[in-house]
Amino acid sequence: MAYSAIDAYATLCEDLDTGPGPEEEGETESNERVVQTFLNRQAAARAMLAALEAVVRVADRKTVEFDAAHAAIAQAKAAGITTD
Repeated sequence: MAYSAIDAYATLCEDLDTGPGPEEEGETESNERVVQTFLNRQAAARAMLAALEAVVRVADRKTVEFDAAHAAIAQAKAAGITTD
């Protein structure tokens, strides 16, 4: 028997009602670590983008290094990283 989207939805609803079972506790903790790692990296990327923008704003020069900084800022913004 194939596992359908309806079965997946029913399982999700059941888990939301009852919480994770004992066999899923480790998986839940692992997922929480993945989410926390993502959030930490996202915060670090925002901080680095803000710092790089500040340096470029204060000391912009016509050099290869500042061209690379401008490119990195554009790439970060294109990837959806914001400093707000």
